[in-house]
Amino acid sequence: MVDNISNNDIESHLNLAWVYFKQDLLDDASSELYNALQIDKKNITALNLLADIFLKKGNIDKTESVLFQILRIDQNEPKTLKKMGELQFKKGNLKTAINYFAKCLKLGHGDIDIYLDIASIFKSLGNYQKTLAAIRNALKIEPNNQIALKEGAEVYLHTEHYDEAIIIYERFIKEDDKNIEYYKILGSIYMFQKKWEEALNIFKSANKIESDDLGILNNIALCYFKLEKYKTSIKIFKFVIKETPDDFEVYTNLGNVYMKLGQLHEALQCYLKALGSSPNNLKLLSVVGIVYDDMGKSKDAIDIFKKILSKSPDYFEANYYLANLYLYEDIIDPAIELYNKILNMSPDFIDAKTNLAVCYLKKKDYDAALSIYDEILEKDSDNQVAKENKNFILNIKQ
Repeated sequence: MVDNISNNDIESHLNLAWVYFKQDLLDDASSELYNALQIDKKNITALNLLADIFLKKGNIDKTESVLFQILRIDQNEPKTLKKMGELQFKKGNLKTAINYFAKCLKLGHGDIDIYLDIASIFKSLGNYQKTLAAIRNALKIEPNNQIALKEGAEVYLHTEHYDEAIIIYERFIKEDDKNIEYYKILGSIYMFQKKWEEALNIFKSANKIESDDLGILNNIALCYFKLEKYKTSIKIFKFVIKETPDDFEVYTNLGNVYMKLGQLHEALQCYLKALGSSPNNLKLLSVVGIVYDDMGKSKDAIDIFKKILSKSPDYFEANYYLANLYLYEDIIDPAIELYNKILNMSPDFIDAKTNLAVCYLKKKDYDAALSIYDEILEKDSDNQVAKENKNFILNIKQ
């Protein structure tokens, strides 16, 4: 039992330790705490502050040791449970951290920092339902907490709860109507929802704040494109390209507008410009191959798809497009090889099976074609193409 004089001495040491700690004189603070602990080795206040000093010095092991010492004295000490949860979170022991935070909450000692840490942990574990539950609890304590609101908005976006995210970002804009990032995110959300008119209005508002932001202008042009206002879209894309001549995304977007208008030559020029900035973009190469095919330039299209497959042999769409081009050009054996490869990747791909059968018909290998049509009809007895071609083969073989 510590007498009153000893209590006064402990209080004096603790007060001095706190003053030194606030001044970042950590060794002096530690010295005062050790003096206090010589009088009362179970003084939880002294031990908690000592743990803070070790943590500030970056000595995680000693911090953890002191916190365990406190919990042996009082396993329900709320401040220590919270610190232990934060420490385990820092160490990456996420489930252990959750257990400490949960115990703290069960004892009725919840605060906004605990809920925010719990939200961060569950977010990193991919448990978005529990993340949102923690964020909602944090907002009950502090409805305008920006960290909780931003975390919530991010999770809503990730889980495609766009309406909830919109409410938060509309609130952000109302509170800070000059923050361009809020407009960009809100506009993007509307784009995810394919609400092009709403997105356009948001990006226009952003453009009034930052008229030279080319990303915003690109999004405005995209919205006009989706709203079928092609001339306006082209005009803005061309302006952006003039300012950023190496931006492959803008060239691609402009190419997409020309494709929609059926202006294949202009589209091709845009896609080739885009490839100049991103030569290894296989998706873009594939688009170029499709344009060549649409223009009737089969040889150029074949070269493009062969180039793609040299870089990525299992690129599914490239295999299929090249197989179809070979079939169209009566290059049958390579087409058969590719269709078989495609069917190994996707055994139920009916179009590949149908085209493979056509290849065998062209080779007059009627047994092979008939076998494929039987296979198709076994799964789809109403397939008219398979029915007609099977009857055609049977008539030939009579």
